[in-house]
Amino acid sequence: MEVKRITVDHDLKKAFQIRKEVFVEEQGVPVEAEFDEFDTLNGQCEHILVYYEEHSVGTGRVRVVDGAGKLERICILAPYRKFGLGKVIIKALEDVAKKKEYLG
Repeated sequence: MEVKRITVDHDLKKAFQIRKEVFVEEQGVPVEAEFDEFDTLNGQCEHILVYYEEHSVGTGRVRVVDGAGKLERICILAPYRKFGLGKVIIKALEDVAKKKEYLG
């Protein structure tokens, strides 16, 4: 497995597709509620992708809220939920937040 910080639009689109499949299609979240003004590469959030066997299968983001890092939009495609990837995403986002000094 591999964790990758999202720095290009192509990878951000992969993350959006994962989120759409999990949150919108699987869980029934309205698409207009799932995607927001923080879904850009402008620095307001740091987004990541998690790969399993060369396939992008999970994503998440960290955003500053009231001076602290808030982990958001964390999801993994259904067939890959049994491999501990949620822990990988949380750890990666916490590491990003620490480097950016969002967490102590």
